Amino acid sequence: MAEAPTLSAALEREHRDIDRNLALFTEGLDHGEWRIQPLDSAGKALRRHIYLEEEMLFPSLREAGQVAPVAVMLREHGDIWLALDELQQAAVVGGDGTVARRAYERLQYLLEAHNEKEERILYPQADVVQHRRARFIFEAHPVEDHLAAHVAGRAVRALGQRLAVLFAAVILATGACFV
Repeated sequence: MAEAPTLSAALEREHRDIDRNLALFTEGLDHGEWRIQPLDSAGKALRRHIYLEEEMLFPSLREAGQVAPVAVMLREHGDIWLALDELQQAAVVGGDGTVARRAYERLQYLLEAHNEKEERILYPQADVVQHRRARFIFEAHPVEDHLAAHVAGRAVRALGQRLAVLFAAVILATGACFV
């Protein structure tokens, strides 16, 4: 009987699949093509991946004492989510591909640094902490029902972050005090 793949192997495979689809999109830009299908596939897979980590993996890792690494991953997920939004928006606008290429490079930079930390620090712990849940997470699971709510919540959090930065800039620029 073949041994089930580890959770870390499944998560790392998802990283490679997402990277591969993003690369297909940007290779299209090199040839003057807008390959939207691989970008859409990468976007859906990346949002699903983030959702699964945040909702099913990170709580167990926090309980196991990995509070600081999980906090870093959550912050980086927010940055990655926004960078993916920028790339997808650039693809909708089209043009000569310059804006999309910059957005891709930013997203790829964030993903490379983030994935390396996850794979080196968190995923080995995930195998220990989550061994019994690995099949549940990566087998046919009706995650799409919950993903829509997660996407909406992420958008609200991102908007809140942007408003907080804007509010701080207004206070700094005007010296105003709102009480």
